[in-house]
Order: sequence, then structure tokens, then C-alpha cells
Amino acid sequence: MPVETRYFRKYDDLLITQGTVTYELGYGSGYLNLGYWGIRVWIRHSDLSVTDISGWPPVAIVTKGTTGEAILSNTWDCPETALASDDKIGVAIYLKIEDVLGWYLLWSRCDTEALNAEKLDAATWTVYYYVDIFWHAGAGMWIYYIRGNSATYNTRIENFTWTPLPPPPVVPVPLINKPLVNRELINQAIIRVCSPNFRK
Repeated sequence: MPVETRYFRKYDDLLITQGTVTYELGYGSGYLNLGYWGIRVWIRHSDLSVTDISGWPPVAIVTKGTTGEAILSNTWDCPETALASDDKIGVAIYLKIEDVLGWYLLWSRCDTEALNAEKLDAATWTVYYYVDIFWHAGAGMWIYYIRGNSATYNTRIENFTWTPLPPPPVVPVPLINKPLVNRELINQAIIRVCSPNFRK
């Protein structure tokens, strides 16, 4: 049963390795209010349709209402969820600014690879968000940021747990058309009996 840390990579990958280039996504507001960050979780099927797992509103929500950078975390109890072999898990990060902005898709859905999994296990995920709130003088507004894809800014999910599909059963090779005795040994005995030099 793999138990993994999954990192938000670029804008579309949720992988088990960190990136090297920091990605930043933010939203500007004229007011310094409390910011909320949370995630939604889906299954992404091979036909590109999705099945919601976490529901609405977002889960594993963290809050921050002061300026500066911070790593914030919260947990979410992932339910056991059956998967097809080519299913992927998609996670998106949402932002809400109190009294200013409703839930807004900030970091579009990042997908795992096709897991070849039997199920997503029931497990408590810990979600870490690297967030920042600062005043942008040029834009004349407060910027609510999230950063990821590098060792320093490692927005991630820990305890991402799933069960691989079992290996296919071993099919025994039938014995049809196979000799039940060693013909070579039988032929050797016949040659000896028929030989003029054979002695009892």
C-alpha cells in the first residue's frame, strides 16, 4: 500500500517529486481581509469525465489575515474510493477572501499519473499550503498568493494512500498434446534391445 507525499507541480501535475522552479498564483484585492485556502478532490477518468470525492465547499481549509509568508496546514479524511486502473486523482486549490471574494479556483486541478489502483484508501491527508499576503504598490492592491513546485515553496499533500491492483493470476499451462513419458529414453531402450550386442 503506497503512502506518498504528493507535490503540486506546475499547473497540472500532482507528483511524488518536487520541482525546481517556483510557481506563483494569486488574486488581488483592495482590502486586507481574512483569506481562506482549501482543496477539492476528484477522480479523473480516462474519458476526461470527473467524479467528485470531497464535495463542496472545499476541505482542509486554512486561514490567514496578516501580511507575510507562512506554511499553513490542515487535514481532510479521504474516504475509501474504488478506482479503475486508468483513473487519476485530481486536486485543485481554491481561495476565498472574506467579504470580498467567494470561493475562487486559484490553482487549477493537478492530476496524478494513472495509478493502476484498486482504490484510494481511507486516510487522513495533511495538506500544506505555502501562502503569502502582501501589498503590491504598482497594482495598488493586496495580493493573496500561493506558491509551489520547489523545495522551498513545497505546497503538498502528505499521507496520500492507495492500494495497487493485484497482479493478474498465474494461468497454469495445460498438459494437452504433451507426452506423459520421455520418448527419448524409450527409444534408447528399444535400440539396446534390438542391438545384436545386447546381452541379458
